[in-house]
Formats: sequence, structure tokens, C-alpha cells
Amino acid sequence: MWKDLARASLLVWLAACASADRPTGKVLDDGGDGTRDASTPDNPVDFAGLDLTGLDFAGADFTPPSDMAHLVTGVETGGTFNPITSPSDLALTTVDNGQPVLTLHNDAPTIAWISGTDARVATYDGSAWHLVGSPLNGNPGNTASAVQIASRAGKLVVGFVEKSTTGSNSAIYVYSWNGTAWIPVGTPVQMNLTFLGYLTLALSSSGQPYVSWTAQVSNTGTGPSHVYVSRYDGASWSAYGGDFGAESATSSALASKIAVDASNNLFVTWQESFVHCYANNGTWSPVGTGKMWGGIGSGSFEQEITLDSTGHPIVAWMEYDGSASSIYMQRWSGTAWATVVTPALSATAGFTNSQLSSLTVDGLDAPIVTWVEDSGAPAASTVFVRRISGGTAGVVGQALQVTATFRYLSSPQIAVDSHDIVWLVFQAQQVSDMKYRLFAYRYTPPA
Repeated sequence: MWKDLARASLLVWLAACASADRPTGKVLDDGGDGTRDASTPDNPVDFAGLDLTGLDFAGADFTPPSDMAHLVTGVETGGTFNPITSPSDLALTTVDNGQPVLTLHNDAPTIAWISGTDARVATYDGSAWHLVGSPLNGNPGNTASAVQIASRAGKLVVGFVEKSTTGSNSAIYVYSWNGTAWIPVGTPVQMNLTFLGYLTLALSSSGQPYVSWTAQVSNTGTGPSHVYVSRYDGASWSAYGGDFGAESATSSALASKIAVDASNNLFVTWQESFVHCYANNGTWSPVGTGKMWGGIGSGSFEQEITLDSTGHPIVAWMEYDGSASSIYMQRWSGTAWATVVTPALSATAGFTNSQLSSLTVDGLDAPIVTWVEDSGAPAASTVFVRRISGGTAGVVGQALQVTATFRYLSSPQIAVDSHDIVWLVFQAQQVSDMKYRLFAYRYTPPA
């Protein structure tokens, strides 16, 4: 839809500059590969019959009016990430647990993270970070963990897990921002004692939350684990389908991730021996074969999911071939899974220590993915971002590291706003006190 709108807008703009008596037959690239040029078009638009006198396209990039540039290009590769934080930015430089997550609320980068025993939220207004409300903790004395954040339909929602220091069951606490304060969303969602550390949060088209987690079925600390999903209907939380796994009665499901389309169909991915993807439009069922595997090594793991503008899921995951890790990606067409990028992604050939962290799409439905590679040396962690178009990966910004006073860079998160600007946040551990600090960046496309 964006590409068709961009083409139509471009034709209208050019036609306003043209008279029909001097055809030039110029063909321009509409930027399907993330570039703008007047040679080698990959999605050509034929402007034969238009007078382009006074418009200089020859041998140079074509720049449309600024208010439609992002419609033409999506995220342009080859730009630079620029930091948007400084030592004076609130508590963002003194967090001690981190675990940052990122969303866009009203198109503004908004992050949640763990600071001490609490969940915190801050938003960026274009010049500085501002805390959103008070620190969040369901019960004083308990420690929040596994924080998640989501925004949709004008609503901003945060969820996190707390386990009582007295040993009672863990619970999920969910809060919604009303413009002045955080308001509890129903009563806490109760989990058993064997919560396995993974929480994910997604919102319906009207902004109602879903949460998913994995926990052991028996509640005894042994045995297999399953995926659990709960939905808030505006009045209370209830289980959304039964708990489930995919492979056997004894296998364990881990690290569930969820996404909700415009029709409120829910997609969930998780890992057992392999990564799986199921959907629920009334009952749980596999999406296609349900199993995500590139055929390398003995399994797949560490998955991420996002939805394109049609509501079709895109899933990325890691595989290890015995000597190196790589990222694989497939998109659901509505009838079958198709490979998104070839070859599988790895910035450094033969690299073994990689962490897939975040996946989204830009305005042209091109997947944007980020991951960390770590050579094993404390200060050698590096973040990479790539845009996938036409089956190949384009470089988005420079590889990012932090100074030698930090180590173990982790948890990079990306989001793409309505102007196809990429925002990136990650954490790194400061050597001097072993506490984590947060780092945030804004992507600047090439000039």
C-alpha cells in the first residue's frame, strides 16, 4: 500500500511540473532496495510523456519532497546511528539490572527497564528523555523482572513479573498509562512457582493486552514446561486456550513470543528442540508445518516474531552448524513459509557467540533485524542492524560497540517510526561497578 501511494504521489507531483509536449522517457527507481537512483531500477516507474525540464535527475540520486521521502524509500541503508543519551539523562545511566525493551508510543521512542527492584519507563521527546510516571512494583519488597512494554491504539501498557520473597507463586503485573499515572490492568495474573523467566506482551487492535510465558506444568520444579497465554477482556484476565507444547509429552517449551494482527488473530512462537509458530483464531493450530528450521544443525532456537502490514508473521531464529551461529528468517504468505534472506545472516564468518534480539518491519514491509556478536573478550561485543529486501541484507548504520570501560553489550532493541527512522537501545555492563547502563541511538539516513 505504501509503495502504491508513493508512486501515485510522485506521479502527481511530477505531472504538476510537466507539459505534455516534451516527453523524456526517464525511468526512476522507486527505492525497493532502500536506495534512490536513476540507473539500475529495481521497481521502475515510467515517466515517458512528462516534461521534466528543470528537474535534474541525470546521474544523481532523485530526492522527492521531504513529506513523502519515507514513503518512497522505506529505511535507507548506509546511514549512521547517532547517540541520543548523555550522562545527565535521568536514571538511564545508573540502572543496575537493565533488561531494556523498546516501543513507539505516539511515534516517540519509549523504553522500559528494571532499575533496582522496580520497573521504570521513559520517553524521548526529540531532545531529552523524560520519566513516565512513578517506578512500578506490585508489592514493596518484591523484585520486578522480565519487563515488557507495548503501545497500540493510543494506549501504553507495561507488564512485568514479580516473585514474592516469601516463596509464594510468581505473578504478572500489568499497568496502563492514563496520561498522568499508571493504572493496574485487572488483578495480577497468577503463575506457578516454576516460571522460567520469559514474559511477552502484545496489544489487540483496541489496545487490550495479551501476555504469554512459559512454566513447568507440574509446579514441582521438574518435568516439561508449556506455553501459557492470558487475555484481558476489559474486565478480567482469562486463559486464552489451554497450555501447550508441540513436540512430545516430555519436551519443554521456552521463551514464547506473541504478536496480534488487526483482526485480533494471535500468533505465538517458542522453542523446544525447534522453534514453532502457532496461531489462534479460536483454537491453537500450527502455521503451516509450524516448525521453523533452516536444516542446519540439530535444531533452532532464540526466535523473534513480527507482523507485516498484511498481518502475516515473519519469524527469525538462530541455528548452530557445529562451528558457527547464523540467523534464518521466513515470512508466511498465507499458504506457505518462504525464505526471506539468503544466505543466513552473520556479520562475522565463523562466529559462534551470537544473540538474536529484535525484529520489526519498515514502511515497505522490509524486515529490520538486530543482533549481537561476542568474540568472548569482555569488551568485544558488537551490535549489527540489517534491512532485508529482495532476499539480500543491506547494512543499516555502523557496527556499534561501547568503550573499554564497559563490557558484555546485550539486549539490543529496535523500532521503526512512521517516518522510517530506526531507533535502537541496548545495555552494557560498566566494569567499575558491574552495573548496567542503557545506550540509545537514532538512525540518520544517508544524505
